Amino acid sequence: MEKRGQISVFLSLVLVCISSLILGLTETARTAGARWYLQMAADSALSSVMSQYHRKLWEQYRLMYLEQESEDDVLADFRSYITPYLEVKNWYPNTEKTLQVENLELVTDEGGQYMEQEILDFMRYGIWELDFPEDTVTEVWTHMKEAGALEEISSSYGSHTREAVRLEKSIEALDDALEKQKSIHRACMNALEAGDGDHFRSEGKKLRSELHKIPSLVKDYEKKADQLREKLKATAQQCEAPKGDLSSSVRDALEGELRFYESYTEKDGERRQEICSLTQSAVEQEQYLDETLSEVEEVEDTIASWDDDEDEEDHDPQELWDGVASHWSRYPFRELNCPHGIQDKEKQGWLEQIGNIVSADLLKLVLPENAVVSGGTMDQSQFPSHTSMSQGETLETSLPAHVLVNEYCDRYFTDFLSTEESAKKNIWYELEYLLGEKDSDRANLQSTVMQILMLREGMNLVHILTSAEKRAEARALAATIVGASGIAPLVMVMEFFIMGVWALGEAVADVRALMAGGKISLFKTDQNWSLDLDGLLELGKSHRIGEKAGQESGLTYQGYIKMLLLLKTSQVQYYEMMDVMQMNIRLDQPGFLMNTLAYRVDIQGTYSGKHIFSSLGIVDNPVGGMDSGYEVHVSAGKAY
Repeated sequence: MEKRGQISVFLSLVLVCISSLILGLTETARTAGARWYLQMAADSALSSVMSQYHRKLWEQYRLMYLEQESEDDVLADFRSYITPYLEVKNWYPNTEKTLQVENLELVTDEGGQYMEQEILDFMRYGIWELDFPEDTVTEVWTHMKEAGALEEISSSYGSHTREAVRLEKSIEALDDALEKQKSIHRACMNALEAGDGDHFRSEGKKLRSELHKIPSLVKDYEKKADQLREKLKATAQQCEAPKGDLSSSVRDALEGELRFYESYTEKDGERRQEICSLTQSAVEQEQYLDETLSEVEEVEDTIASWDDDEDEEDHDPQELWDGVASHWSRYPFRELNCPHGIQDKEKQGWLEQIGNIVSADLLKLVLPENAVVSGGTMDQSQFPSHTSMSQGETLETSLPAHVLVNEYCDRYFTDFLSTEESAKKNIWYELEYLLGEKDSDRANLQSTVMQILMLREGMNLVHILTSAEKRAEARALAATIVGASGIAPLVMVMEFFIMGVWALGEAVADVRALMAGGKISLFKTDQNWSLDLDGLLELGKSHRIGEKAGQESGLTYQGYIKMLLLLKTSQVQYYEMMDVMQMNIRLDQPGFLMNTLAYRVDIQGTYSGKHIFSSLGIVDNPVGGMDSGYEVHVSAGKAY
């Protein structure tokens, strides 16, 4: 029987087709698996790279960042972790074709937002005792802005009060000059009554000198009056913006006080005509002096001519001198009838001294006795705030987030009242640096104390303006200083000045208590107010202020720093936090830079895969039997 084999051939062809289908499906599944395997390898390798976060930074500040010198270092680390996945003998053979860092986001990028994110991620897992409830942050921030605006307005108008006092003193100088003329006039009259022409001329010379001073004194007055008027106009315009931060009650009370500055300049305008007329009067008085001197010379010539007169006994020289004296008695005196001057200059001087001593040596005034101020300094040339912060970038931070960041700063940064060991640190006042931005501990402490003082001054002035009792006390002292002869609006101007100085004096007492570790309430009441007006005058007189115990409730020194940081641009604060961190890490790792720390790394690679089941018979020799390759693209990204 003939054997043809059609069935065998047919079945063989069918088997080939079925095998090809099975192998094709298997290769497709293997290729997909290879892609997932390579992606898993890339993710695992990058996770291993990111696990190499800077340990010292974590230990000191609980922040995770990858330290790297360059992108090549990152790629080298990545290769070291992914290579074992490529070299293993399995069904997923791949070789690297290209590998690159697609994105490397440093902690110093994007205005410091990666610093903020790391801190917030850490803080969300803690339980923190905030200085004020989170739902009151906006209210507290509003009160702080109000205090700052009020302090700015008070300082501006307070300087104008001093200028008003100097204006009054220039009028007093004119009044003194007029009084001195009276004294000289009496001396001239005595000379005429004694028939002493030489003495009259000598005194007349003094009188002429005094008369010549009048025009310059009038000009000095006019100059000060014009300057005060113009400065008040400029200040009124500049203070319109800060007034927008005031509550309606405080703004109404403030405007009620400030309108007296305008009234003062208006009243001064009424005095000006009388004062300016003194210049012409001085000319007329000098002419009268010249006329009298001519009469004296005539009398002396007449008496001299009597020497050759045989009837000399018939002449009476005194009669001639009496005639000149009678003329001299009609000398055209001028007096200032307008109200002017400061009556109690001593108290007024003490009040002015308070601002001077605060500006001169604030630390000596508020620090506890025997307190030692750190002499630490720093080199800011490589600080992130100087090398990495872009002025064009802006970072929007919510108030609750800013509050949490400030709590973080309080926990991990030192300050004047910290008790931790500081021997190894270059600077100790780290919280103060965030506010002061100076290159030394002393300068940062000075700046911080001054900012707290200004905040307390504004808050204290809010209380005074809303306290009828304290405003009445200030008005009574103002009336005592100005006196009954002073211009009426000057009393109210002086009252506002006293309120500002009073708020400043109380602020000095507040800060002194804070620097001793006490607490001071943000809002003052009559019960927790400590400095009366007698104590205020004593501060100006002796440059000393009594001890003040802290209150049971309120904010600490650190609390006030955190409040002030709320007013600071968050972007600037974050870079200054990096400054401190970099400086401290460098104590153990010289050369460390924050701009080498990565927050996020994205890597992209291309790998060449090998077909295993692309043709028959390759199963037994999977690597050598491949007929073509394919590319696998993987991307891996990780952030802390």
